[in-house]
Amino acid sequence: MTLFALILAAAANLWYALAGDLYQVIAARFLAATAFGMQASAQSFLSYATTLQERAMVMTLSSGFGAFGFICGAGLSALTTLPVFHADWALPGFHITVNSLTLPGFIASIFYALSIIPLFFFKDVARPPPPPPTLEGDRRRGSHRLLSQPS
Repeated sequence: MTLFALILAAAANLWYALAGDLYQVIAARFLAATAFGMQASAQSFLSYATTLQERAMVMTLSSGFGAFGFICGAGLSALTTLPVFHADWALPGFHITVNSLTLPGFIASIFYALSIIPLFFFKDVARPPPPPPTLEGDRRRGSHRLLSQPS
C-alpha cells in the first residue's frame, strides 16, 4: 500500500506540474491528496513492523520528518518565485514551463520518486504468533473469565 501511495503521489504531482488547464490541475491535486491520505496505512505499518522498544523513536522520526517537510515546503515555495528558477522548454509536440506554479509539482514528484528507493531495502516482517488466551477461575460465580485476548 505504501509503494502504491508513493507512486500515485509522484505521478499526480508530475501531472499537476504538466497540467494544461484548470480541470487537470484539480484532478491532479485530488489524486495527490488521495495518495497523501494513504499515509495512515504507512503509519500503521510502521507500528506493526517495529518492536515496542523502537516504536516510539520510529513514530517520532516519521512525524518529525513530516513536520520538517511542511516547514521546508514554505521555504521552497518562496524560492520558486525567484526568476532564476523560471524556464520554458519546447520539445517536439510538447511544451514544458517551469515557474512558481509548476516547480512545486516537479519538486514533489522528484522527492516522492526518491522516497520509493528505500522501500526496496526492507524485508517482509514476520511476527511470532500471539500466545493463546488464558483462563482464570472466578471463585465467586464458579465460571471462567478471559484474561488476555489474542491480537
